[in-house]
Amino acid sequence: MAEGEASLKIRLVKLGKVAYPEIKDLVAVYAERLQTFAKVELVEQKAVDTGPVAAPGQLLVVLDEFGDEWTSPELAARLQKWSDDPGVKTLTLVVGGPLGLPQPTRDAASVKLALSRATLTSDIAWLVLVEQIYRAFNILKGTGYHHA
Repeated sequence: MAEGEASLKIRLVKLGKVAYPEIKDLVAVYAERLQTFAKVELVEQKAVDTGPVAAPGQLLVVLDEFGDEWTSPELAARLQKWSDDPGVKTLTLVVGGPLGLPQPTRDAASVKLALSRATLTSDIAWLVLVEQIYRAFNILKGTGYHHA
């Protein structure tokens, strides 16, 4: 990814209503900061039987308690790989609602990611996810935001 180039679009999807406006505000702060690295779209979607599914040019990543756990540098390496892949136009990351993810969304995912083995509320998971993506891009740019 070239300096100043924001070619990758990142969709951060939260299924279900955010319970606390403070969390929504913090997510928006990190999403705004992310705009220097990628085109970011925040989506709150009503939790229904079917959530987002993969479309052409889209890589679908779901948060799943049984998914792979990555360190922040490992997430950064994945973001770099996806950013460099001409077949990936949009990276969609989905946080399930209080009852988890719809099975069609889980089945359509290319990657299942666990932020922690601890149980997080869906709102907290959404906040941690956006901060970790921001941290990952800062690792790639060497800004000093991440202290190893």
